[in-house]
Amino acid sequence: MTINPPGAHSEHETFSLVDGDVLARVMARLGLMSPRQPRLARRAILFALVAWLPVAIWAVIHKTALAGTVDEPLFEHFGIHVRGLIAIPLLVIAEASVRKTMPPMLGYFCTSGLVTQADEARFASILTDVRRVRDRSLPWVIIAGVVVAWVLSGTVKHEFHELRWAEEPGGSIGFGGWWYMLVTRPIFVTLALAWLWRLALLCILFARIGKLPLALVPTHPDHAGGLRFVERFASMFSLVILALSSVVAAEWAHQVQYHALEVATLKIDAALLIVIVAGTFLLPYLFFLPRMAAVRKEAEFNYANLVGQQGRLVHARWIEGREVKDTRLFEAGELGPVADTATIYELVRKMGFIPIGKRALVATLAPILVPVIVVVSMQVPLKGVLIKLLGALA
Repeated sequence: MTINPPGAHSEHETFSLVDGDVLARVMARLGLMSPRQPRLARRAILFALVAWLPVAIWAVIHKTALAGTVDEPLFEHFGIHVRGLIAIPLLVIAEASVRKTMPPMLGYFCTSGLVTQADEARFASILTDVRRVRDRSLPWVIIAGVVVAWVLSGTVKHEFHELRWAEEPGGSIGFGGWWYMLVTRPIFVTLALAWLWRLALLCILFARIGKLPLALVPTHPDHAGGLRFVERFASMFSLVILALSSVVAAEWAHQVQYHALEVATLKIDAALLIVIVAGTFLLPYLFFLPRMAAVRKEAEFNYANLVGQQGRLVHARWIEGREVKDTRLFEAGELGPVADTATIYELVRKMGFIPIGKRALVATLAPILVPVIVVVSMQVPLKGVLIKLLGALA
């Protein structure tokens, strides 16, 4: 039976990136959630309806929703619908993965022995400090400022292409267009920035944990010193990544479907999307690099020395026929024969510098690629796209 260490137990059991911050407190005061009842489905549906339904109703009433009514009706602008009906709900539902993942994974730092008993208090203190940072108001003031600036920028520019369906006689924007600019987009941007702030909190958390003298095992078969489990944190952001990439892909889809944009011209854009989004959401794991690099460097030297000592003794006894007085390396059961020692050394050499494996890459790249593949399949047969993708991965 696994016993959680004292001191760190209560902290990792209650720590969360999504509970207790300003947004959560506002939602609680509005009766939309509580610590014990996140009400994700209710909030996701409510936010989607608030963001999308008034826009759709206005467009239907003014006969600008369907094809044949105006040059660019509402339902041809995929980005508007994806924001309201897909991205916003996903950004809310993504909280469930955080609540499910964080407590056991944080606890494993201690139960696995990576955080030694001597450092349990420091580990608990790190969680407490990050919790205080999470609960500060300043980050949310900055988020609010960015959202306001974003809204004002869109209002001044009057992004008419996306709002052609909302134009009224005289060129002014009707209620549906204003609702989209002043309500729908701000909800989406606020939730997206909230998740970027949570990602920043994870960076702070990993940076602090990475400075602890973690008891890494350079011969661990996970090739990460026993830290590979942290890549499970990547799944917390999969739905967030899917929401963001879906909005971008929806804009591309509109251009491809209604403005004769060739999918081939999106290669650079797609590559930039993959690099920027993947790089951003894999950033937290880089904070383990200094500790992992230092442990591997020292271990590679020490284990090479060990293999060398054993090899010289074997050579002296069995090749040169000399008597070996110190036979401890021969008799050490945990080392075994020379072949076993060489295998241990190879494990050390295969130890990586960052705890990122297939699990983290799939959790990060798949939600980026799926919307992109959908866009590509608008002009290229889906079978061909999948064959090329699988061929690239093979």
